[in-house]
Amino acid sequence: AEIAELDARIAELEAKLPAQRERSDESIRALYKYEYDSSSVLMMLLESKSVTDMLAIVDSYNWIIEYNTSEIQRAIQMESDLRNARQPARLMSAGRPISRSS
Repeated sequence: AEIAELDARIAELEAKLPAQRERSDESIRALYKYEYDSSSVLMMLLESKSVTDMLAIVDSYNWIIEYNTSEIQRAIQMESDLRNARQPARLMSAGRPISRSS
């Protein structure tokens, strides 16, 4: 039963991971653009008509950074989960006992 659960988890992660990697790659590109095109953000801030506009720009910028960072972290976590699920599955299929302490 445990092998079946691990196999199901592996299959789920393998199915979802390509799309998450794609989102992560897009997020990396977006973060790169923001990092190296910070002059446009600065110009938007300088051209804002009020403090409220300026705060809205900063909030939007922060949301974009947080979203893209979370997409990258999600891909990293899924890859880690997949590696962790594969290890016990290999041991179990080889007939070795599993040590959960490692």
